[in-house]
Amino acid sequence: MANCDNPKTGRDFESLVYDLIRKYYNKEFTYQKAIPIGEPQKVHCFDIVSKDESIVVECKCHTWTATAICPAQRCRF
Repeated sequence: MANCDNPKTGRDFESLVYDLIRKYYNKEFTYQKAIPIGEPQKVHCFDIVSKDESIVVECKCHTWTATAICPAQRCRF
């Protein structure tokens, strides 16, 4: 998979998550909404947000590399 495939892969994953949480919570959601969070407040744009802003979602889609290394395995905690 080339880097140019990443945006489409991310959008497809986000769409799948959107459909699943909409059905699960039986609420209306919107894509890409900025909400102030923290103290002091800073605006953060979340991937998916319920209309009443009670549920926010960040979508992260990881795929295996050509050498079968998951991107998360590269991180050392």
